[in-house]
Amino acid sequence: MVTRQDVARAAGVSPSTVSYVLSGRRPTSAATRERVLATIEALGYVPNATASALASRSVRTIGLHTIPAVYGVDSIATEYMAGMHSEVQKVGASLVLPFLTGSDSEAFRRFLRSRVVDTMILMDVSTDDWREQVMLEEHFPGVMLGLTGRRGGLPYVESDFAAVGRMAVAKGAKYGHRNALLLTRDVATDGSVPRTGRTIATSAIAACRASGISVREMCVPTHPSYALDVADCLCQPDAPTLLLAENGELAAVAVTVLKDRGLALGVDYSVIALGGEARFHPYIPPMFTEVSGPRKEMGAHTIRLALAPHKAVRSKMYPPLLIDRGTLTKAKSGPGA
Repeated sequence: MVTRQDVARAAGVSPSTVSYVLSGRRPTSAATRERVLATIEALGYVPNATASALASRSVRTIGLHTIPAVYGVDSIATEYMAGMHSEVQKVGASLVLPFLTGSDSEAFRRFLRSRVVDTMILMDVSTDDWREQVMLEEHFPGVMLGLTGRRGGLPYVESDFAAVGRMAVAKGAKYGHRNALLLTRDVATDGSVPRTGRTIATSAIAACRASGISVREMCVPTHPSYALDVADCLCQPDAPTLLLAENGELAAVAVTVLKDRGLALGVDYSVIALGGEARFHPYIPPMFTEVSGPRKEMGAHTIRLALAPHKAVRSKMYPPLLIDRGTLTKAKSGPGA
């Protein structure tokens, strides 16, 4: 069996340096860390988890696993991460972002066995996420930012996406809107974006019907060229006065097209972003009134759960909030209102 001393000898460092790389309790240079981790991988060294836990006495290093090759890291994801960063600074823990092949379960398993981190937070969670299964098989502690639907799975932090759709429609109805366009994104049928987006859309459609609001769904790819179709719909006679935008990126482009056609946002029509307003560039400020979960607080709470004693960990579902940016106004009177 490969020992820590074997790793130290092969990497040309002291056994204590190997310990520091694995635990994160003391800083090491990037070159030393990479050399030690490469040696661990080459020798197939698996640390003694029990001994490491006894030595550290507490969880200090948290891994954050995303699948950027599939979903990207958009402006919404960075808000969750900002909440995580703020919380780890408060408690003096470390947050590590390992760069692993997103769909390679065995690489993920090897990383867990290396014990480079004490616990793991999963982002970009999909239904029946394979990463959760691997963590359960390895008895590795962790928290998910999202819900897989698995019974007896890992604890999670999640937005109540069905409530997002209902709240947005209720707010629109309060302002007198009786005709709505629901703009959704046409994406693959697996993964977190379709899961959450579809939940929002289904609840919004049901809420519109229950409230007597006419609703049409336009499901199109997130590409600027489709903004013309959105604008055409909102320029028709008896056009919708409320745009419910689950596809916030495309809605932002459509607003520019509509301005060129003489329609003013917040005057001729209203927009509510559903579930957050992802943007084409992170430095562009959000423009729409939105109904969504408190992303920074949710990110911070995943850190609190990750650091909590195992028996104290409880999943949490966050209700949505309304963020008023002035794009939901009273419906214009007329046949389309």
